Amino acid sequence: MSNQEIELYFETLAQKHKDIVHSKSNKRFFRLELEDILLDKLKHVVYYPFIALERMDFKYLGNPGQNGKRKTIALNVVDKCDNTSEKINATYDKLEDIADDFILKIWYDSKTSAFPFEDIDWNSIDAAQIPYNETNRLIGIRIVFDALIPISNDVNVNKWL
Repeated sequence: MSNQEIELYFETLAQKHKDIVHSKSNKRFFRLELEDILLDKLKHVVYYPFIALERMDFKYLGNPGQNGKRKTIALNVVDKCDNTSEKINATYDKLEDIADDFILKIWYDSKTSAFPFEDIDWNSIDAAQIPYNETNRLIGIRIVFDALIPISNDVNVNKWL
């Protein structure tokens, strides 16, 4: 499973979700790190809310004959809002609803061939609020979860001298 295939999967989710509706002319999906969001490195972002897929960490798992990689994936749902308690809470509620939609769709897809991974670990799903940034008026929800990607047990002899 390539990083490009994983990115395409999440971009497709952003295109199909009715609150996001990412497209070439209405860019609402990006590869951004949490630091980019917190440090206001978003000059190219015009439309809100948007989805940001972070880099993916992974570790190797298993015993001989049962190998795999566990990828840790972080996804951010970000919006702008005014700095009032009511607006901040309402925006958090809206972003949490979008995060719920994404997690439930990912979970559903993990049980079908639509998902680029073998499975996700439901107990690994963690979500947290990204604090309100007074400078850029951004607020968000960060979702982190683990997905299992099987790998072959065979050594590719064509890659060795």
